[in-house]
Amino acid sequence: MKIYLSRKISCYILLLISCVAVAKYNIHIEGGNLNLKNWLDICKNDENLQRMDKFESINPKTGEKIIISTKYSCLWQDKQTNIQYWFHFSNDRISISGGKAQIKIAKQIAIILNAKVFGDEGEEY
Repeated sequence: MKIYLSRKISCYILLLISCVAVAKYNIHIEGGNLNLKNWLDICKNDENLQRMDKFESINPKTGEKIIISTKYSCLWQDKQTNIQYWFHFSNDRISISGGKAQIKIAKQIAIILNAKVFGDEGEEY
C-alpha cells in the first residue's frame, strides 16, 4: 500500500523535523581562560547580555507559576528579531542551542576568553 502526501504536508513534516533537530543541537565555548568568574564578568560587562539566575513562566493551562533555576546563565536578545538566547555555564563550558546568530555571539565571547567554539559532535566553528 502506497501513501501519497501532498507537497504542503510533506513540507510541514520536513519543517517540523528540522525544528526538532535544531532545537536539540548545542554549541559550546570551551578552553582558554574560561572559568566561572570570567564568564560572570562578561555577563556583567556586556550590555547585550543580561544575567538570569531563574526563568519564570505561567503554565497556560493551569495558571501555575513555573520557576526554573538557571544559575550562571545569561540571556542575549537579538536586536533585529527580538529572539532571546540562553547562554549557560556548567562543567567548565558555556552552552547554547545552535544557530547562526548564536554561533556568531559564541565566537565573540570565545575570542575574549581565548577559548574555542565546538558543536555537539566535536566540530570546531
